[in-house]
Amino acid sequence: MPGLSIFRWLGNSSLFAYRVVSWALLILSFVFALIVCAARFWFLPNIEQYREPIAQNLGASIGQRVSIGKLEGRWSGVNLQLTLNDFVLFDKGGQAALRLDRVDSVLSWWSLVHWEPRFDLIGIDGPDLEIRRNAQGVVSVAGIELGKSVGGGGLSDWLLRQDEINIHRATLRWHDDMRQAPMLALTNVEFRLENFGSHHRFGLRAVPPEKIATPLDIRGDLTGRTVEAKSLPELPDEPGFNWSSDTEEVTVRLRPAAQWVVERYPNRGVKKLANGDLEVTLQVSSPEWLGRLLVRAGADASVVGST
Repeated sequence: MPGLSIFRWLGNSSLFAYRVVSWALLILSFVFALIVCAARFWFLPNIEQYREPIAQNLGASIGQRVSIGKLEGRWSGVNLQLTLNDFVLFDKGGQAALRLDRVDSVLSWWSLVHWEPRFDLIGIDGPDLEIRRNAQGVVSVAGIELGKSVGGGGLSDWLLRQDEINIHRATLRWHDDMRQAPMLALTNVEFRLENFGSHHRFGLRAVPPEKIATPLDIRGDLTGRTVEAKSLPELPDEPGFNWSSDTEEVTVRLRPAAQWVVERYPNRGVKKLANGDLEVTLQVSSPEWLGRLLVRAGADASVVGST
């Protein structure tokens, strides 16, 4: 009967699928066991021989050249723990941008699937990191400049593909040459980043100078797979941009350090305050132009009104 034939065919198909899945799992288990044995009895005892290839693969993944002074490994269950001593990250010009005495990590078995270094955990203790904004407004982290337009990829995206990153007892130093402000140091910085595919959570604790602020505690929850930095459009070099009746007027309060705005750009009125600040009415050509102006002036300029 046709009905019995269908059931018989389904039964045979299910049995065939079961056998295929069983054999596939058996083969995968056997291959995994071989990889573990090779790593334990061949790779780990001779790990120093693979220091340069590991550094090259890591550098290719993050888009920056790296060097490792000494490489150590040990087993924790079925996980391989790697310690990278004298780790150096170089900038695009080939100069050492970031030096770390020690980086502890737990290698992920997903590295074999994605064919790039993946880690279950990266731990860094006591780094001293400098972040600088030069007079032209270009920001650099550990000597590595963040360009005016970065289309994602590189070190930032690679960090988002690691399961967990912990930084302990760090020091962050912020240099702002644009505002010619004193260096700001954050101490006892604790940072944790957890990545779950395109979902990312982070926490930051830091201690600024006591006269500036109380200890910081920042938490974040983000979604995405790439980091893309874009700068706002450049300000016009000369105060000759087009005026329009549709252009919005804003009143900006300027501290003395930002009062160069009055001399460089046209305005509709200037009011001097008792404390030396100026309130200037500007007619802006676009929100992006105003945003770029406020970024350049920093904390010395703020919008107090608009029409």
